Amino acid sequence: DLPCTLAYEANTSLLRDDMGFEGVMITDALDMKALKQGAFQIVDIIAAINSGVDLLLLTADPDQEERATVGLELAVSRRLISPERLAEADLRVIALREWVASFATPGLDAVGSAEHADLNARAAEQSIVLVRNERNLIPLAGNEGTRILVVEVQPDILTPADTSNYEQPHLAEALRKVMPGHVESLVIPMDPGPEYATAVTSAAQQADVVVLGTSAASLFENQASLGNRLISDHGKVVVVAQRTPWDLTVLPGASTYLCAWSVNEASARAAARALAGLAPITGTLPVAVGDIPSGFGINLP
Repeated sequence: DLPCTLAYEANTSLLRDDMGFEGVMITDALDMKALKQGAFQIVDIIAAINSGVDLLLLTADPDQEERATVGLELAVSRRLISPERLAEADLRVIALREWVASFATPGLDAVGSAEHADLNARAAEQSIVLVRNERNLIPLAGNEGTRILVVEVQPDILTPADTSNYEQPHLAEALRKVMPGHVESLVIPMDPGPEYATAVTSAAQQADVVVLGTSAASLFENQASLGNRLISDHGKVVVVAQRTPWDLTVLPGASTYLCAWSVNEASARAAARALAGLAPITGTLPVAVGDIPSGFGINLP
């Protein structure tokens, strides 16, 4: 139950001793609520440093920064953190700064360049994982008259480090570009009320296939409930998990399940191309999802 960020066995014994990693180790955002928040977080911070972590990632919260700084200074003065541990971290951070400084600073035109866009598109396409295709709905039929309803979630934030609220829903738009004339769409909030369930199920009755883009449905009971109702009532439902892969655990009846991993535009385009049969599906799960093991994935040419 000990998070890897705090575990000596993971950070020092495994990464450094066994795998030979010599670089800087940085925590994930300490305010993303994976760890205890508030004044007691200093205990986890001390544990992280002693486990082998060199840098702490904080947002610009002056109260949190002060608690961490004062707490660390006190921990050092009380020998809860050894001078040797601090020296190790210091040397690694200095080496990293020197390495970064050895490169010329690129211009801002590098952001969003053609090279970056190509890498983004290739990474998104190779990440697509088909977990279930029991009714052979993928690739979607592109025959004249096929009606596809895309139901997708309005992206929103889940943690202070999240930037999903800068995105707009992209899945329907992306699918419309590769299957023009076939796609209708509805957008629902992450935690949809009963009125959305009524509107969605009514629209689904007019569609041959429903593509349901979920976003952390495993955390939102109403989103999962709406998805299960669609699956039960309609049958031909393709679930596209646009965030975490674990939505399948709350949508166990989903016969067609695709992991796209992200709500951003590149991932939506990659998912749409995979759904339409325009791109091969070669990805595999990096984690277990329920009783489906890590490394599983259905390949489609």
